[in-house]
Amino acid sequence: MLGENTRTLNKPDVAIGQCMLAAMALAVSLNVMSAGMLDASQRTDGNGTIFQDRFELYRWLDWQIPWLLDGREGNGLSPRVVLEDEAGVAIWQHGPVDDYRVFSARSSDGGASWGEPVRLDSLEENARDPWIAMANGKAVAVWIQGPYSSDEYRIYAVYSQNAGESWSEAQRLDNVEGHARNPRVALTENGGFVVWEQGEPGADHERLFGRRFDADDASWGPVVRLDELEQRAMYPRVVAQGNRTVVAWSQGVNEWPDYQTDLYVRHSADGGETWSDPQQIDAHDAAARRPELAIGGERVLATWYQDPDNGNRYRIHAAVSSDGGANWSAPQPIEPDDGVSRSPYVALQADAAVITWRKRPDDDPSEWLTYVNHSVDGGMSWGDARQLSEGGEEAREAQVAMQGERAVVAWYQELASGDRRIHASHSWNGGRTWSAPQRFDGDGIGDGRTPHVAVSGDAVSVIWRQAGEEGFLANRVFHKRGEFIDLRED
Repeated sequence: MLGENTRTLNKPDVAIGQCMLAAMALAVSLNVMSAGMLDASQRTDGNGTIFQDRFELYRWLDWQIPWLLDGREGNGLSPRVVLEDEAGVAIWQHGPVDDYRVFSARSSDGGASWGEPVRLDSLEENARDPWIAMANGKAVAVWIQGPYSSDEYRIYAVYSQNAGESWSEAQRLDNVEGHARNPRVALTENGGFVVWEQGEPGADHERLFGRRFDADDASWGPVVRLDELEQRAMYPRVVAQGNRTVVAWSQGVNEWPDYQTDLYVRHSADGGETWSDPQQIDAHDAAARRPELAIGGERVLATWYQDPDNGNRYRIHAAVSSDGGANWSAPQPIEPDDGVSRSPYVALQADAAVITWRKRPDDDPSEWLTYVNHSVDGGMSWGDARQLSEGGEEAREAQVAMQGERAVVAWYQELASGDRRIHASHSWNGGRTWSAPQRFDGDGIGDGRTPHVAVSGDAVSVIWRQAGEEGFLANRVFHKRGEFIDLRED
């Protein structure tokens, strides 16, 4: 069981451990190389997923032992992590079920070690669902807060000018009295934008709102409504780069029993001061749900799950914009119609793009499995979808991050025992091939859930929650640092 020895892991210990691992891996590499190249059956998992040749052990992803970020009595949930050069910031909620608070921890060595948790919220109300973004050493964190089991949650935010070393006082961002939820934040060197959904007094459904953040003077612009329909706007997402900001969301287009949602986007070329008209980018007359976005320069990639025939056979779709969100390609499925898929997540770097999701294939409909696909032209075309999780056990909550062509996907997977553990796989070439999945354990006791991953340079951060001996309402928050090592570059 991990204890204080995990929290006090120091850099010399890490360096020694990494050197030992490197020597061991190099020895194994030489032995395997002397035996010759593995045949095709040894390079697949039997489900069509091509793994990187194991003889290529002159390059690997070196994982540090888990770091216990928060092991206090109570329940830790909703962990997120951002990584920029040597600066890392983690955020999560912690406390009893009806009285959570939002906490953050900071790393100054790329996630190798972490400081003590600091509380970000300031009210004596339930705080939950935190999200964070960081750019140029500046960070913004957002969450919802209000009385437990009420419809009176509000949006709050803090900012840091020094990569999480210190934080501003919490500030309320919304300005109406309806229930707020699902906040998201994006940040660039120029500023950022926060989006959320909220019901206005007297409204039948939630609307979509946003607010701009000015990084120069750490000030907030006015609240703006972003949707224009009367049905519910939900699952907002936002990305930003330079002065470009793009928001996407799902919105109902009719009422029960014929209810369905379409996917809309708006873009801004001035950091969120002015906005284009809403634009539908999914195929018409088909339910489109839960968008995700990624941005790189002028290119924006959107993905979502959609049922072309309204028969509950959702498939993952994608569309791409090459002009910052002004115009979009026709939506296209990135997988065959051979099952039900949901919950896509996307990463984009130049021409390389990776989407991961969960899928229940027709030939094994009893469990959700983790799938992945890649693009070499920024999302205009896609390769063959492939299963990334090994075996047939339940695999969900996949997340992806990438830097250049180095990508990492993390998810949770049930073992044969029924316990859930975090798994991760990595790619050196933009998702064309993948390593065999590796299992993470915080302490080997309870279920691991809700992984989140970040990549910066050679460094990788994976954060997750794992239940302790007291059960599923006593989760602790763990972090695991990885480093891409390529001996050919030395």
